[in-house]
Parts: sequence; C-alpha cells; structure tokens
Amino acid sequence: MRYMKHTLTAIIAVCSVAALAGVQNAEAASMGRGIRADLPCPYGGAGGPNPDLWAPTAGSSPFNPGLLTPNTATLVSGSTIDQDQVTLGILSATQYVYYSSPIPAASACDPPADPDTVNPNGPLEQVMTYTMANNGLVTQANDVEVEFNYNIFSDPALATTVGTASFTMGGVTYMSTGSFLPTGTDNDFLFSSTGVLKGELVTDSTGTATLVAGVPQGWAIKSGTVTAPEIDPASAIAGITLLVGLLTVLRGGRRTLRAA
Repeated sequence: MRYMKHTLTAIIAVCSVAALAGVQNAEAASMGRGIRADLPCPYGGAGGPNPDLWAPTAGSSPFNPGLLTPNTATLVSGSTIDQDQVTLGILSATQYVYYSSPIPAASACDPPADPDTVNPNGPLEQVMTYTMANNGLVTQANDVEVEFNYNIFSDPALATTVGTASFTMGGVTYMSTGSFLPTGTDNDFLFSSTGVLKGELVTDSTGTATLVAGVPQGWAIKSGTVTAPEIDPASAIAGITLLVGLLTVLRGGRRTLRAA
C-alpha cells in the first residue's frame, strides 16, 4: 500500500508539473509577436526584391485583421522560406499584408535607390498561413498554422486601436475578444489539414514551441462547433508508451509487496 501511495504521488506530481508548464506557456503567449521581418522591397525593408523569399500573387485575403486598410498585398513563400516564426518546419506559406500608405512600385527598389529605405516600416498588420511539415509532437505534415501579427514597433498606437479580428476555418468562425486589436497575444492557431482546431502554438522563455489545446488566448468562437481534434499517430504512440510505463511501475509494485 505504501508503494502504491508513492506511485500515485509521483503521477500527481508529474501531472502538476505539466499543468504548470502549460500555464507558463500561456503566460509567454501574452507577449505577442511582431511582423515577420524578411519582407523584401517594396513590401518591407529587408533588401531588394527577392522571389526566393516572398513574391506577390493574385487573390484577396480571407482574413479580417481588425483594422481594414486601403492597401493590401498577398505574398507566397519562395524556395528559401522553410520555417515559421517559431522555427517550426513548413512546406509552404502565404501571407496577407495590410498598409496604411500605398505600396511603392517595384521600380522604387532599383539602383541607385537603397531598397532598405523603401517602405522600411513594412505593413501595419500581417496574417500568416503556413502548411506545416512534420515537427514531432507539435505539428504533423499538412497541418495549417494561422497567425495574426501587428506592427506595434513602428506604430505603438495599434495597441489601443479599436478593432476585432476574425476569420473562418472548417466552418467555425473565430474572433478576437476585447475592444482593441489583439496586439498583446500570440494569435497563433494550429488546425489539422481538414480545418479542425488542434490548439494554440505558444513559445516558452527559451523559444521552444509547444501546442496547447483549446482556442488561443484572446480569442473566442463566434459561430460554429469545434469538433474534437484528430489524434495523430505520434501523439497516440506517446500516449501508449506512457501508459505502458505506468502499468510496468504498478506491476513492479505488486511484485515487491508479494516478496515482502
């Protein structure tokens, strides 16, 4: 009996540590993220036009960042873009960028102009969508990441700008809560390839990304029903391994009691 009590205490302790880690990750999410910094001219100040980074494409945004602007662009990832903002591997990406001023013509980036000084502040808002690679227990191949970013570095007033961000995925509409734009949260969703919400991608103090179940902090479901996330093979194997380990410990405890 004493052995069983110790075993249960250990299990409870492990669960408590896991729960605490989840709280710490959720607190890390409250910091928010800025604009992805590799936008080439004329879309940002990261050097001259570079289709190996990002290139313009046709199509309008299916997302509402909260502050609609008169100038927008849709960009697709080039051959050198292989990670998201938290260094998880990706297969492809699209971003929707929103500007308060007209986007300069591509010719403005040509010599003798310095492309780093053309539109250096970049967009006010940015919505990133990534088709994910397999990243162990965090993402599976063809999962979809959706991330809302705000340029409060160049425009701090965005933090107190009235606006509600929203989008629809898998028949469910999500919207930010509160009166102002969601500039203080990570706004980082992960969906399965079929559009089922898997949870929020957050990073801890070391920059390690983890998946937290549920709707991301600062957001709520406006309409539709969230179905249970699909169990991916990697998570299933990890769960079975943990269960087998616990059963082995319990069996060892019984044998110890019999020997006594």
